[in-house]
Amino acid sequence: MDELMKEIRSERIRQGFSQRKLAETAGLAEQWVYELETGKHSPTLRTLRRITDVLGMDIVLMKKRG
Repeated sequence: MDELMKEIRSERIRQGFSQRKLAETAGLAEQWVYELETGKHSPTLRTLRRITDVLGMDIVLMKKRG
């Protein structure tokens, strides 16, 4: 999950969103966005979808090889 949140954080910054603006646009608490980005919590699929929709990103699920 850390890699995913790094990608999201990078895209947020690239697009010029502050954590506050992303949170407001996605309908989330600013503290929650901070805690997701710092790894304190993992997002639900619903929360992840809200964030990626705002950033124009796609969610791709892949089966783990093994």
